[in-house]
Amino acid sequence: MSTPVIDPDACILDAFRASVAQSISTILSVPYDAAFSAVDLGKKGVDFTVAVPRLRLKARPQDVTSKIAAEFSPSEYIERVVVDGVFAHFYSRTTALTRLVLDQIHTLSQQTLEYPFGRYGSNKSGEGRKVVVEFSSPNIAKPFHAGLLAVGYRKYGSEEKLTENPIMHLFDVYVAVNKDVKAEEAIGPSKTNDEAKDVFRRMEQGDEETLQLWQRFRTLSIEAYKKVYQRLNVSFDVYAGESLVTTANIATAMERLRNKNLLVEKYAWESKRDRDYKTEGAAPSDEKPAYAVDLSKWKMSKPVVQKADGTTIYMVRDIAGATQRFEQYQFDKMASILLLPFR
Repeated sequence: MSTPVIDPDACILDAFRASVAQSISTILSVPYDAAFSAVDLGKKGVDFTVAVPRLRLKARPQDVTSKIAAEFSPSEYIERVVVDGVFAHFYSRTTALTRLVLDQIHTLSQQTLEYPFGRYGSNKSGEGRKVVVEFSSPNIAKPFHAGLLAVGYRKYGSEEKLTENPIMHLFDVYVAVNKDVKAEEAIGPSKTNDEAKDVFRRMEQGDEETLQLWQRFRTLSIEAYKKVYQRLNVSFDVYAGESLVTTANIATAMERLRNKNLLVEKYAWESKRDRDYKTEGAAPSDEKPAYAVDLSKWKMSKPVVQKADGTTIYMVRDIAGATQRFEQYQFDKMASILLLPFR
């Protein structure tokens, strides 16, 4: 294990974390590097937490935490430890933490030739490298299905209302056309839903007329979002998203999955079984399969990546989009900030 890099002169919290690591190393006779790697920032009022199983010791984790509690000695940085099951929670000396943090902020905020605006809050670890940070990601015209929205706009759209308040008008259009779908499904297959699937398929195939309409929705929506972002003092270098991923990159993403033997066929009854865990059956002889990635060996299901009608879902477009951004920006690293359900 490599030696952890700490720099208390740049981040005083490193000194507090190092103190916790030293205590763990001394009490449990484990290498300091291993102890340091096990020290995490705490939650809900706790400064630092050590999850004992991360140390991979032979003793029972509860016995280990009891040993930590019994043998811990306060330091100039850490005043006490509280154990909770397999976790050991460490608390900083508040007076020391406050004094040292404020002193460091004051010192690092001073102007120097190297740091004309002060060193505090800056570093050069990424100098000469390019990082793409993808975040915010509002769903343009979502939760609407792209095809359904296009069909709905042709039935209920208003140019005047779209220009005046695009997001609200597109939402109203979606509500209206969704009511049509539900009414049709109550008596049989939905013609509107079939039209929506056809529109989306044409979008993926690069149909110019359909893409122009969607591009108009996107442009007007982004302008509306910019006003919201401005109120939050947030701006972006580039406004890009799923709708700009090229057909070629989507096809390449699917081909990569296929070449790696990750794709399996999946039929409608299997998707129903995945939802209710009870359905059994077999595919009708004339049913076309969708394509999925089999994650069963990790105790997960088989998420569909390409529907039976040939259209892909967002996971494939995420893969294609990441490839497209790398081709465009040649970044050293890309970070995508996701909502909790997508982690």
